[in-house]
Amino acid sequence: MTQQEFQTRVQMTVSVEEFEAVNEVYLNSDLNKDDFCQMWVKMNKSRVERAKAEAKAQAAEAAKREKLYDILNRYYSSEEYDKPACEVLSKRQMKVVGEITDTKERVVPYWMTDLRGIIVDRRLYSIIYDIKKYLKVA
Repeated sequence: MTQQEFQTRVQMTVSVEEFEAVNEVYLNSDLNKDDFCQMWVKMNKSRVERAKAEAKAQAAEAAKREKLYDILNRYYSSEEYDKPACEVLSKRQMKVVGEITDTKERVVPYWMTDLRGIIVDRRLYSIIYDIKKYLKVA
């Protein structure tokens, strides 16, 4: 069995050294690849679950970053740059921006925020600044 076959079956990556040890055990067993990998996953259940959770979190972060790049590319040099963000951005875009914007630093009356806590009168350029800061782009 190759390292890639093993990693595909157990749905996580392992180091070369660890795979060599696992492969040696596999070669000395009388199990087929699928049965061996299922047994290995059961024996390493918490580790496999942790790896899956990390992969899921990384995928969610990548999706969020992609949405933020889309907002940045769409509005960075548009004529709407000076408008209030709530007039320009969609609800989905506002939700993504709300995940990265820390509005808790400012104390504002509740009527100046929308349901997600984003300050309604913030200008798009201010939101763009927050996005660029989060994405660490100049």
